[in-house]
Amino acid sequence: MKKTAAGLVASFLLFGILTACSSGSQAASQPNVLDDTHWQEAADLYKQHCISCHAADMSGMVGPNLQHIGSSLDRTKISAVIGNGKGGMPAFHKILKQDEIEKLAEWLASLK
Repeated sequence: MKKTAAGLVASFLLFGILTACSSGSQAASQPNVLDDTHWQEAADLYKQHCISCHAADMSGMVGPNLQHIGSSLDRTKISAVIGNGKGGMPAFHKILKQDEIEKLAEWLASLK
């Protein structure tokens, strides 16, 4: 009986460890969260300049949904839209530095 209980406990521990490792590696491969430290500067820029039109969850409000924008536009095209504006979106080339535009575009392009 003790061997069965010990085996059961070991199985639960192994399952817990594997689950934790699996979910951690998945989160690391998806840099699209606003609080990810790798993308912190871009996320901060988004919160400061984009959130009012594109929403906190990037689902869109006045501006379009950006949750998977990297699936349809690459970094260069996203950078051009941010810098020059498009449709109702204003140009940000006088508001943001070029390296800020590039960082934001790189982050948005990673959202697939």
